[in-house]
Amino acid sequence: MVLYQEIYVGEHANALLEVFEQSELVFPGRGFGRQVRHLILSHWLLDRPPIPVSDILRWCPNIIYLTKDDDDITPTPSSPLDLSCIRRFDWVYTRYRPTMNGQNNNHGRDFFRAVIAGAYDLRYLYIAVTFPNSRLSTIPSFPVTAHSLTTLHVVHIGTVLRGELEHWNFPNLIHLITDSSLTLGTMSTIFGSQLEVIEFLQDEALYHSALSVLGLCPNLRELNYHIAYVSTMHPPVRHEQLETIRLRPGQNHMLDVKEIAITVEQQFSLIAQGFYPSLRRIVFYEVEQWRELLSSIDGFKRICDDIRRQDCGLEDENGISLTWHDGPEIVGVHRTRRLL
Repeated sequence: MVLYQEIYVGEHANALLEVFEQSELVFPGRGFGRQVRHLILSHWLLDRPPIPVSDILRWCPNIIYLTKDDDDITPTPSSPLDLSCIRRFDWVYTRYRPTMNGQNNNHGRDFFRAVIAGAYDLRYLYIAVTFPNSRLSTIPSFPVTAHSLTTLHVVHIGTVLRGELEHWNFPNLIHLITDSSLTLGTMSTIFGSQLEVIEFLQDEALYHSALSVLGLCPNLRELNYHIAYVSTMHPPVRHEQLETIRLRPGQNHMLDVKEIAITVEQQFSLIAQGFYPSLRRIVFYEVEQWRELLSSIDGFKRICDDIRRQDCGLEDENGISLTWHDGPEIVGVHRTRRLL
């Protein structure tokens, strides 16, 4: 039965439903559908009518993870769904697919709203959607409230979908993961005092805007970003609550090596000057990739010493302390590894 924990529903849906139904008859209360935890609406053939999702969910009452994939054209449920068991919903739609039999398919947005309305205990929402602009519908007049949502993860969403999300209510949202979708033009109203953790993805368009969240999110405790894709603010923003910064390397092709070194040095200098008085940890991911970058910054050891004097530790993603002598080293109880 463990094979049924993750199910892709597509052109084989009729056979799959028959298996679920027959297994429930043979093993009452222990049918195969009850083992499903992750349901992926993955692909429908255009010459076959899709099966209503309510027919699938009827046999799979224990789903905690629902994915609506790129090629799926599952129709919007005609009646409200009980999705109270779902904790995570991924909506991935990156290309336009024609409607079937004249159906008014607005790229799954009605289905998306129906899931949010029925998933009362949804904790994690991932949206990676790109629409053809000419096909977008208007924002509905009624707002959606995602009562239990704590994490919102958005990638490549357009202005209309962003506008709809900004009209929603997220009373318990504390963790935001995004690219430049929520920073282009103006900073999204989703940035606010309730956020405690923000993760910025690798995106050149974030360069001039990412750190402005420090002025919008006064209760931010953790900030995660790719350091070559983020520049310092002018004037810099002091933040009283920030406790952890997680840094990832990377080559921003809009900048040369010298320019990247300058922006990295500026960011660490702000930390050394005490702009984040509550900061206790700086975490370096993929430490080996920092070798060339840090070796090009004169006086980096002095900057690190100033940071340490503020009771802020430097460590890799495994929690092993980093120290700089003539060059950076990883120093831990069980290992010591020179980087330069």
